Amino acid sequence: MKEDNILLADISYKGSIGALNYKGIRYLIVRPETVVEIQKSLTEELGGARAGEVFYRSGYRGTSLTAKRLLDEGASRKDIMRSMFHMGANLGWGK
Repeated sequence: MKEDNILLADISYKGSIGALNYKGIRYLIVRPETVVEIQKSLTEELGGARAGEVFYRSGYRGTSLTAKRLLDEGASRKDIMRSMFHMGANLGWGK
């Protein structure tokens, strides 16, 4: 069974500034190994709890910005949650 990634239709690229956007929100394609290496380095430098805090705050900030924009566009909280989980999986973060 062929699976389609429905997000691809809403991705745009602005070559003049090197920006990749999904529905007007900028994203960055990063290899999972890069994120793991950042986490390992932070853990070595700051300790596990502090490294976890940095990742938590970073994820919270990015997610909050997206949620605020969707709320401003009239989406319900329930639809935002559903959309974000679906989007995350389609962006490669897993299910």
